Amino acid sequence: METLPQATALGSVLELLAEAFEGPRDPNITWFVSNQPGSGVFGTLDAMTPQEASRAPGAGRRSAAAHTSHLAFSLRIAAAQLRGEHPVVNWAESWAVSSVDERGWSGLRASLRAEYQAIRGQLAAESALGPEALTAAMAVVAHSAYHLGALRQIAQPAGHEHR
Repeated sequence: METLPQATALGSVLELLAEAFEGPRDPNITWFVSNQPGSGVFGTLDAMTPQEASRAPGAGRRSAAAHTSHLAFSLRIAAAQLRGEHPVVNWAESWAVSSVDERGWSGLRASLRAEYQAIRGQLAAESALGPEALTAAMAVVAHSAYHLGALRQIAQPAGHEHR
C-alpha cells in the first residue's frame, strides 16, 4: 500500500473546503455539491434575503442566519485550534444570531467569508500537520458540508430551487 504524502491529503482537504463554500470550480466535476453555480455555502446564502435568512424553517429549528453565525464561529475556533490554541468555547453563543436586517445579513455573510478565507489561508500555508490537526481539518470539511445541507434545505421552502 502506497503512503499518501501529507501535502496531497491537505490539498484534498482544501479542495473539498472550497467546494463546500464556493461551489464547484468545474461544473463537470464535483465531489458532493450540485454541479450548478452558486451551490456552495456562499451562493446559497447570497440568494437569500434577510427576511428569508431570519425565518426558522419550523418549530425548534434554526434559521439560515443562525447557521451562518454558527459556521463563522466554528471556523474561528477551528483556526485557533489548528494554531495550537485551546480556547474556551461557549457553543450556545455561536447560535445567538437568529434574525437579521439588511445590514446584519451583509455583515454576517462578510464575517463568514473572512473566517473561511482565514482558515483556508492558514491550511494552505501549512507544510505539515500532525494527525490530530489533519483530522481537525477534515472535520471542518464535514461540519461545513453538514451546514451546507441544512442551509440548502432551509432555502428550499423560501422559494429557491435546489441546484
